[in-house]
Amino acid sequence: MSIIDSRFYKRVTNLAGIRILAGVLVLVTVPVLTRTYTPTQYGQWVVWFSLCVLLSSVSSLGYAQAIVLPKLHKHGALLVRLAIACCLLVGSTGALVYCAIPEDLLLALGIPQSAAWSIGFGLVVTLTGINESLGSWNIRREKFSVYAQAQAVATAGVPACQIGLAYVVGASEITLVIGTVLSLLMSLVLLLTRGGLGLTKHAQQSVISWKKEYISSKQYDAYPKFMVAYNLVGTFRERFIFFLLGQTNSLEAGLFGLAHRVVQVPKNLMASSVKPVFYQIAARADIRKLENEIQGFLLAAVKVMIPVWVLFLFSSEAIFSFLFGEEWRQAGAYAAIISFVAIPNIMCACFDRVFDVTGRQKVAFRLELGFSILLAISISLAALADSPMMHIVVVQSVVLTLYFFVYLFFIYYVAGYSLGGFWKIQLAIFLLAVVSVLYFLFLNWTTGEAWASVIYASTVGICIARVVLDEFKKFGARKECN
Repeated sequence: MSIIDSRFYKRVTNLAGIRILAGVLVLVTVPVLTRTYTPTQYGQWVVWFSLCVLLSSVSSLGYAQAIVLPKLHKHGALLVRLAIACCLLVGSTGALVYCAIPEDLLLALGIPQSAAWSIGFGLVVTLTGINESLGSWNIRREKFSVYAQAQAVATAGVPACQIGLAYVVGASEITLVIGTVLSLLMSLVLLLTRGGLGLTKHAQQSVISWKKEYISSKQYDAYPKFMVAYNLVGTFRERFIFFLLGQTNSLEAGLFGLAHRVVQVPKNLMASSVKPVFYQIAARADIRKLENEIQGFLLAAVKVMIPVWVLFLFSSEAIFSFLFGEEWRQAGAYAAIISFVAIPNIMCACFDRVFDVTGRQKVAFRLELGFSILLAISISLAALADSPMMHIVVVQSVVLTLYFFVYLFFIYYVAGYSLGGFWKIQLAIFLLAVVSVLYFLFLNWTTGEAWASVIYASTVGICIARVVLDEFKKFGARKECN
């Protein structure tokens, strides 16, 4: 039976609906956030949060990613317990290490040293890891709506809590930290109350035993061996520029942080909607049988994403100035540059669990390590040459765009899919980008900038509606055939 007909599109659509709602809430609250906090305050929080994300990526020692794989739920429950224990250990250790970091070093990065920052650091690392572990448990149990709701609360709750605290106690860097912790706590409560009952039941079937936990840890030891390093290197690759900007200027870090946050919205929407469904199905099926559906999904996604991206590329500064205030206009320029990375990044983020399903984590790690070293060297050389920040961001975008296209190639290769499908995707991206850019420039030349954006957006909206309708027609035709 087709994955589209039985599960894939239906579940992705349900998850996407929840994530779109969360995205709308973020778009509504972030403009208020940028008018409540200054770019410098936001920049300090961005660098601190980058440190949190760096350690959070390995807080479960990779076991959270393996929870979906065991055949029996009671064995999955063992991994949940193991992952949560690791999160508590890593989070508490991280808070102590943060306290021990010299104040001069933290100030050089653009963040202050205080008890509140260190406690918040430990809490964010611990809560993020536990939420990821419980989220994987809900994916395993096919409770995708609970997983999506928790993700939505964590995403939309951060700016909402930060704004609420600013109006209650006043805007400061500390209220940004507390707001982050509160949103993660709300997500955890949701996961426990709506998705934790099955965990309790299956955990009771598997009596707590050091021997059983040890056996589980050894059975999936590829995760602490390779995926911890992979996640750590990958997160450092993504966050390295934040540390560099924070060391130079908290204002620039804040501007770039907002640009990064906005550009990441489509990726977070797509990945959180597609990845868990794909992973849950692929872990229990022959991944090669999913090739046609995945190829069709990626081609449809390209048809939707590329025209929208071109509009954003030409209008980003005006969009940021209008939504977030004139002092954030420069963030729009950053967003235009890093948006080049968005298309291949989205496609990779949706299906990067291929390496877990096929047991080829070592390949993913080598790719991540090689390109992370290349990125660190490239950015460092650009910084040592006293290049403007804009040029450094361009260097980062070029390297990352190349990386994600190579990564997508290896997703096809490891999964055993036809490489002709990969090149078909690249050709579609190139042709659509060229046609969209030429069409926009033609409208701009004939009607002026303002009308060009309106006409182009209207045309894109009609084309996207056509693509969506075509996909629903295909879905209906296959359903009738079955």
